Amino acid sequence: MINLPTRRKVDITMAERTIELLRKYARPAFRGDRRRRLENMNRTWLLYLGVFVASAAFFSAFWMLAPASIVPPAATDYVRHYAPVAENLLAGQGLTDRFGKPAMWFPPGYSCLLAGSFHIADLLGVSHLSASFALGVVLHALVATLLALIVAQLWDVWASLAVAVLWTCHPLTLALIPMVGSELPYALFLLVAVVFFWIGAYGEKIRFLQLGLAGGFLGLAALFRAIALPLPFVMTALLLTRLKGISWRWRLTGAGVFFAAVLAVVSPWEIWMYRQSGRVYPISNHGLASAIDGLTWARPSEIRASLSVP
Repeated sequence: MINLPTRRKVDITMAERTIELLRKYARPAFRGDRRRRLENMNRTWLLYLGVFVASAAFFSAFWMLAPASIVPPAATDYVRHYAPVAENLLAGQGLTDRFGKPAMWFPPGYSCLLAGSFHIADLLGVSHLSASFALGVVLHALVATLLALIVAQLWDVWASLAVAVLWTCHPLTLALIPMVGSELPYALFLLVAVVFFWIGAYGEKIRFLQLGLAGGFLGLAALFRAIALPLPFVMTALLLTRLKGISWRWRLTGAGVFFAAVLAVVSPWEIWMYRQSGRVYPISNHGLASAIDGLTWARPSEIRASLSVP
Protein backbone atom coordinates (compact mmCIF):
# COMPACT_ATOMS: atom_id res chain seq x y z
CA MET A 1 0.00 0.00 0.00
CA ILE A 2 1.39 3.37 -1.04
CA ASN A 3 1.17 6.19 1.51
CA LEU A 4 0.48 9.45 -0.30
CA PRO A 5 1.86 12.58 1.41
CA THR A 6 -0.71 14.58 3.24
CA ARG A 7 -1.18 18.32 2.69
CA ARG A 8 0.63 19.02 5.99
CA LYS A 9 3.68 17.01 4.92
CA VAL A 10 3.79 18.82 1.57
CA ASP A 11 3.61 22.18 3.34
CA ILE A 12 6.41 21.22 5.72
CA THR A 13 8.57 20.05 2.84
CA MET A 14 8.02 23.31 0.94
CA ALA A 15 8.79 25.36 4.06
CA GLU A 16 11.99 23.44 4.68
CA ARG A 17 12.99 23.93 1.05
CA THR A 18 12.33 27.67 1.30
CA ILE A 19 14.44 27.95 4.45
CA GLU A 20 17.22 26.03 2.76
CA LEU A 21 17.17 28.40 -0.23
CA LEU A 22 17.20 31.43 2.06
CA ARG A 23 20.18 30.08 3.95
CA LYS A 24 21.99 29.37 0.72
CA TYR A 25 21.39 32.64 -1.11
CA ALA A 26 19.99 35.32 1.22
CA ARG A 27 22.45 34.97 4.10
CA PRO A 28 25.58 35.59 1.99
CA ALA A 29 23.89 38.61 0.42
CA PHE A 30 23.00 39.92 3.87
CA ARG A 31 26.55 39.37 5.03
CA GLY A 32 27.78 41.27 2.00
CA ASP A 33 25.45 44.19 2.71
CA ARG A 34 26.51 44.25 6.33
CA ARG A 35 30.15 44.09 5.34
CA ARG A 36 29.69 46.98 2.92
CA ARG A 37 27.91 49.01 5.59
CA LEU A 38 30.72 48.38 8.05
CA GLU A 39 33.31 49.31 5.43
CA ASN A 40 31.44 52.54 4.64
CA MET A 41 31.16 53.31 8.35
CA ASN A 42 34.86 52.72 8.85
CA ARG A 43 35.68 55.00 5.91
CA THR A 44 33.39 57.69 7.33
CA TRP A 45 35.05 57.58 10.75
CA LEU A 46 38.48 57.62 9.16
CA LEU A 47 37.44 60.68 7.15
CA TYR A 48 36.32 62.63 10.21
CA LEU A 49 39.30 61.46 12.20
CA GLY A 50 41.30 63.06 9.40
CA VAL A 51 39.25 66.26 9.83
CA PHE A 52 40.13 66.30 13.54
CA VAL A 53 43.84 65.68 12.95
CA ALA A 54 44.06 68.21 10.10
CA SER A 55 42.27 70.91 12.14
CA ALA A 56 44.47 70.35 15.17
CA ALA A 57 47.62 70.37 13.02
CA PHE A 58 46.57 73.58 11.28
CA PHE A 59 45.78 75.39 14.53
CA SER A 60 49.05 74.31 16.10
CA ALA A 61 51.18 75.18 13.08
CA PHE A 62 49.49 78.55 12.57
CA TRP A 63 50.18 79.85 16.06
CA MET A 64 53.60 78.26 16.37
CA LEU A 65 54.74 79.99 13.16
CA ALA A 66 52.84 83.26 13.69
CA PRO A 67 54.92 86.31 14.67
CA ALA A 68 54.59 87.34 18.30
CA SER A 69 53.15 90.71 17.28
CA ILE A 70 49.85 89.17 16.12
CA VAL A 71 49.41 86.66 18.94
CA PRO A 72 46.71 88.00 21.30
CA PRO A 73 47.40 87.78 25.04
CA ALA A 74 45.52 85.42 27.29
CA ALA A 75 42.08 86.70 28.22
CA THR A 76 41.70 88.67 31.44
CA ASP A 77 39.16 86.17 32.76
CA TYR A 78 41.71 83.40 32.29
CA VAL A 79 44.47 85.27 34.11
CA ARG A 80 42.36 86.59 36.98
CA HIS A 81 39.94 83.74 37.55
CA TYR A 82 40.08 80.50 35.57
CA ALA A 83 43.81 79.76 35.90
CA PRO A 84 44.07 80.64 39.65
CA VAL A 85 40.99 78.54 40.46
CA ALA A 86 42.38 75.62 38.45
CA GLU A 87 45.71 75.86 40.25
CA ASN A 88 43.96 75.94 43.63
CA LEU A 89 41.97 72.88 42.64
CA LEU A 90 45.17 71.13 41.68
CA ALA A 91 46.72 72.10 45.03
CA GLY A 92 43.79 70.57 46.93
CA GLN A 93 42.31 73.91 48.04
CA GLY A 94 38.96 73.38 46.35
CA LEU A 95 37.05 75.88 44.25
CA THR A 96 38.69 79.04 45.58
CA ASP A 97 39.85 82.12 43.72
CA ARG A 98 43.22 83.90 43.94
CA PHE A 99 42.10 85.59 47.17
CA GLY A 100 41.16 82.30 48.83
CA LYS A 101 37.41 82.97 48.63
CA PRO A 102 34.80 80.61 47.11
CA ALA A 103 35.07 80.91 43.33
CA MET A 104 31.55 81.88 42.31
CA TRP A 105 32.30 84.73 39.92
CA PHE A 106 32.16 82.38 36.92
CA PRO A 107 30.72 78.87 36.44
CA PRO A 108 33.15 76.11 37.47
CA GLY A 109 33.32 74.07 34.27
CA TYR A 110 36.30 75.66 32.57
CA SER A 111 38.37 75.85 35.76
CA CYS A 112 37.80 72.13 36.37
CA LEU A 113 38.78 71.35 32.78
CA LEU A 114 41.91 73.47 33.13
CA ALA A 115 42.83 71.69 36.36
CA GLY A 116 42.88 68.41 34.47
CA SER A 117 45.05 69.86 31.72
CA PHE A 118 47.39 71.42 34.31
CA HIS A 119 47.83 68.02 35.97
CA ILE A 120 48.81 66.49 32.63
CA ALA A 121 51.18 69.42 32.04
CA ASP A 122 52.88 68.78 35.38
CA LEU A 123 53.34 65.12 34.47
CA LEU A 124 54.86 66.08 31.11
CA GLY A 125 56.94 68.94 32.49
CA VAL A 126 55.39 71.72 30.38
CA SER A 127 53.94 75.07 31.41
CA HIS A 128 50.32 75.53 32.37
CA LEU A 129 49.82 78.11 29.63
CA SER A 130 51.08 75.60 27.06
CA ALA A 131 48.61 73.06 28.43
CA SER A 132 45.80 75.61 28.08
CA PHE A 133 46.85 76.24 24.49
CA ALA A 134 46.89 72.50 23.74
CA LEU A 135 43.45 72.13 25.33
CA GLY A 136 42.15 74.92 23.09
CA VAL A 137 43.56 73.19 20.00
CA VAL A 138 41.87 69.90 20.91
CA LEU A 139 38.54 71.60 21.64
CA HIS A 140 38.68 73.57 18.39
CA ALA A 141 39.38 70.42 16.40
CA LEU A 142 36.52 68.59 18.16
CA VAL A 143 34.09 71.40 17.31
CA ALA A 144 35.24 71.35 13.67
CA THR A 145 34.71 67.59 13.51
CA LEU A 146 31.29 67.76 15.15
CA LEU A 147 30.17 70.53 12.78
CA ALA A 148 31.29 68.41 9.84
CA LEU A 149 29.34 65.40 11.13
CA ILE A 150 26.18 67.49 11.60
CA VAL A 151 26.39 69.05 8.13
CA ALA A 152 27.01 65.63 6.57
CA GLN A 153 23.63 64.47 7.90
CA LEU A 154 21.89 67.47 6.33
CA TRP A 155 23.72 67.71 3.00
CA ASP A 156 26.74 65.70 1.88
CA VAL A 157 30.36 64.98 2.67
CA TRP A 158 31.73 67.84 0.56
CA ALA A 159 29.54 70.38 2.34
CA SER A 160 30.66 69.00 5.70
CA LEU A 161 34.32 69.32 4.72
CA ALA A 162 33.72 72.88 3.53
CA VAL A 163 32.17 73.79 6.89
CA ALA A 164 35.12 72.24 8.73
CA VAL A 165 37.54 74.30 6.61
CA LEU A 166 35.56 77.51 7.19
CA TRP A 167 35.50 76.92 10.94
CA THR A 168 39.19 76.10 11.04
CA CYS A 169 40.27 79.14 9.01
CA HIS A 170 37.90 81.73 10.46
CA PRO A 171 39.87 84.62 12.05
CA LEU A 172 37.73 84.68 15.20
CA THR A 173 38.15 80.94 15.62
CA LEU A 174 41.90 81.27 15.30
CA ALA A 175 42.01 84.14 17.79
CA LEU A 176 40.16 82.19 20.48
CA ILE A 177 42.93 79.60 20.89
CA PRO A 178 45.68 81.80 22.42
CA MET A 179 43.05 83.74 24.39
CA VAL A 180 42.20 80.47 26.23
CA GLY A 181 38.61 81.27 27.16
CA SER A 182 35.59 79.18 28.05
CA GLU A 183 33.90 79.70 24.68
CA LEU A 184 35.29 76.52 23.13
CA PRO A 185 34.07 73.90 25.64
CA TYR A 186 30.77 75.76 25.81
CA ALA A 187 30.37 75.52 22.03
CA LEU A 188 31.28 71.83 22.05
CA PHE A 189 28.77 70.82 24.73
CA LEU A 190 26.10 73.05 23.21
CA LEU A 191 26.48 71.40 19.80
CA VAL A 192 26.27 67.93 21.35
CA ALA A 193 23.12 68.99 23.21
CA VAL A 194 21.54 70.29 20.01
CA VAL A 195 22.32 67.03 18.19
CA PHE A 196 20.70 64.89 20.87
CA PHE A 197 17.75 67.27 21.12
CA TRP A 198 17.21 67.06 17.36
CA ILE A 199 17.25 63.25 17.47
CA GLY A 200 14.98 63.10 20.50
CA ALA A 201 12.38 65.69 19.51
CA TYR A 202 12.35 65.80 15.72
CA GLY A 203 12.05 62.13 14.79
CA GLU A 204 8.92 60.09 14.17
CA LYS A 205 8.45 59.70 17.92
CA ILE A 206 9.82 61.18 21.12
CA ARG A 207 13.03 59.52 22.27
CA PHE A 208 13.39 60.04 26.00
CA LEU A 209 16.98 58.81 26.27
CA GLN A 210 18.19 61.32 23.69
CA LEU A 211 16.21 64.11 25.35
CA GLY A 212 17.81 63.23 28.67
CA LEU A 213 21.26 63.32 27.09
CA ALA A 214 20.42 66.65 25.47
CA GLY A 215 19.45 68.09 28.84
CA GLY A 216 22.61 66.73 30.45
CA PHE A 217 24.92 68.23 27.86
CA LEU A 218 23.03 71.52 27.95
CA GLY A 219 23.53 71.58 31.71
CA LEU A 220 27.25 71.03 31.14
CA ALA A 221 27.28 73.91 28.65
CA ALA A 222 25.68 76.14 31.28
CA LEU A 223 28.48 75.22 33.70
CA PHE A 224 30.90 76.82 31.23
CA ARG A 225 28.93 79.89 30.09
CA ALA A 226 25.95 81.44 31.85
CA ILE A 227 24.53 82.53 28.50
CA ALA A 228 23.09 79.00 28.25
CA LEU A 229 20.57 79.86 30.99
CA PRO A 230 17.63 80.73 28.68
CA LEU A 231 18.18 77.77 26.34
CA PRO A 232 16.37 75.09 28.41
CA PHE A 233 13.20 77.19 28.32
CA VAL A 234 13.52 77.86 24.57
CA MET A 235 14.16 74.20 23.77
CA THR A 236 11.31 73.05 26.02
CA ALA A 237 8.95 75.39 24.17
CA LEU A 238 10.16 73.96 20.86
CA LEU A 239 9.56 70.45 22.14
CA LEU A 240 6.01 71.21 23.27
CA THR A 241 5.01 72.93 20.01
CA ARG A 242 6.88 70.72 17.56
CA LEU A 243 5.20 67.31 17.82
CA LYS A 244 1.60 68.05 16.89
CA GLY A 245 0.79 64.42 16.11
CA ILE A 246 1.78 63.26 19.59
CA SER A 247 -0.40 63.58 22.65
CA TRP A 248 0.28 66.25 25.23
CA ARG A 249 0.99 63.55 27.77
CA TRP A 250 4.05 62.36 25.85
CA ARG A 251 5.15 65.89 25.03
CA LEU A 252 5.03 66.92 28.67
CA THR A 253 6.84 63.74 29.67
CA GLY A 254 9.61 64.45 27.16
CA ALA A 255 9.88 68.04 28.36
CA GLY A 256 10.05 66.82 31.94
CA VAL A 257 12.85 64.37 31.14
CA PHE A 258 14.79 67.08 29.31
CA PHE A 259 14.41 69.67 32.06
CA ALA A 260 15.12 67.16 34.83
CA ALA A 261 18.41 66.25 33.14
CA VAL A 262 19.42 69.92 33.01
CA LEU A 263 18.62 70.36 36.69
CA ALA A 264 20.43 67.14 37.64
CA VAL A 265 23.67 68.48 36.16
CA VAL A 266 23.36 72.06 37.42
CA SER A 267 21.91 71.40 40.89
CA PRO A 268 25.12 70.22 42.66
CA TRP A 269 26.82 73.49 41.72
CA GLU A 270 23.80 75.53 42.81
CA ILE A 271 23.70 73.70 46.14
CA TRP A 272 27.41 74.32 46.68
CA MET A 273 27.01 78.06 46.00
CA TYR A 274 24.07 78.24 48.40
CA ARG A 275 26.07 76.55 51.15
CA GLN A 276 28.98 78.92 50.61
CA SER A 277 27.00 82.16 50.40
CA GLY A 278 23.53 81.50 51.79
CA ARG A 279 22.04 82.87 48.56
CA VAL A 280 20.68 81.36 45.35
CA TYR A 281 22.50 82.47 42.21
CA PRO A 282 21.77 81.61 38.56
CA ILE A 283 24.93 79.62 37.65
CA SER A 284 27.26 82.29 39.10
CA ASN A 285 26.94 85.32 41.35
CA HIS A 286 26.61 87.53 38.27
CA GLY A 287 25.00 84.94 36.03
CA LEU A 288 22.21 87.13 34.64
CA ALA A 289 24.69 89.82 33.63
CA SER A 290 26.74 87.21 31.78
CA ALA A 291 23.63 85.79 30.14
CA ILE A 292 22.73 89.16 28.57
CA ASP A 293 26.33 89.99 27.74
CA GLY A 294 25.88 89.41 24.02
CA LEU A 295 22.73 91.53 23.91
CA THR A 296 24.60 94.31 25.68
CA TRP A 297 27.28 94.47 23.00
CA ALA A 298 24.60 94.61 20.31
CA ARG A 299 23.42 97.97 21.65
CA PRO A 300 24.88 101.36 20.64
CA SER A 301 28.13 102.31 22.35
CA GLU A 302 26.67 105.42 24.01
CA ILE A 303 24.07 103.20 25.75
CA ARG A 304 26.32 100.36 26.81
CA ALA A 305 28.96 102.79 28.14
CA SER A 306 26.82 103.25 31.25
CA LEU A 307 26.18 99.53 31.72
CA SER A 308 28.16 97.27 34.01
CA VAL A 309 29.39 94.40 31.86
CA PRO A 310 31.59 91.70 33.44
